Amino acid sequence: DEYLPHRVAQAFFVAQTLQNISKQPQYGWREHSGLVLVVGDFNSPIESLTYRLPSSLTDLRDTFSEVHPGQLEYTHGTSDNRYTAASHFRAERLDYILYRALKLWKVVDASVFKQATRDGYPVSDHFGAVAEFHFKEDSVATTIDNEEIEDPEHERKRKCDVLTEGVEVIRTALIEVKDRQMTHFQVCGVFSLLAIALFMVDSSTVAFHIWMPVFSRFLIFGSIITATVEFLIGAFIVTDELMTLRETLDEMLVAQHTIS
Repeated sequence: DEYLPHRVAQAFFVAQTLQNISKQPQYGWREHSGLVLVVGDFNSPIESLTYRLPSSLTDLRDTFSEVHPGQLEYTHGTSDNRYTAASHFRAERLDYILYRALKLWKVVDASVFKQATRDGYPVSDHFGAVAEFHFKEDSVATTIDNEEIEDPEHERKRKCDVLTEGVEVIRTALIEVKDRQMTHFQVCGVFSLLAIALFMVDSSTVAFHIWMPVFSRFLIFGSIITATVEFLIGAFIVTDELMTLRETLDEMLVAQHTIS
């Protein structure tokens, strides 16, 4: 998966954002609704690191797994979705409703929304996820439904393991992105030298055909444009990607050290 490092970085920062917000009094979810929801298209199956990072680090639970333990229900790539039925996609569950709640709340139902439009087409190539929560007024509001950990050491190790896996993904991506940046600079150098060589030849050679000067100038112009584009990609776009990955790696290492 060529997008795995980016999804891992996004998933980690989602977890960090949830943890930071929960510490701020003005956003204190315990004092307000007592319910935190993370919903959307993760573009990753439930066994993926992209899913396990936020769910493990912030103790989020999957509503469908809670209501239907052990059951499988897919939201993408299924034969009954006319957008993906004839495609190369495999059936997977990529869309989730994750939650963390005080015991005031209980998830009572979760399903996949497959209702089609009038012409028989679904509203998207992804089926939707639906969950229903009930508010329990007679429950103790100060305890968290998914905060009761029977084995804290096992839970700590689980979080460390998922962070270790994330760190390795980001480190591997950093090496690959550095190599890609070097390739852009090398291509820039090659076309720069080509443009210089063509310019020198064009300036010192008497053309035997009337179209040769036009053709050589076209090659020079094309070489300059290619060299410029490759330099800009390597110097700005890839550099920005490197900075993001380095920042993610540093934050992951800090989180790993804090947990361990």
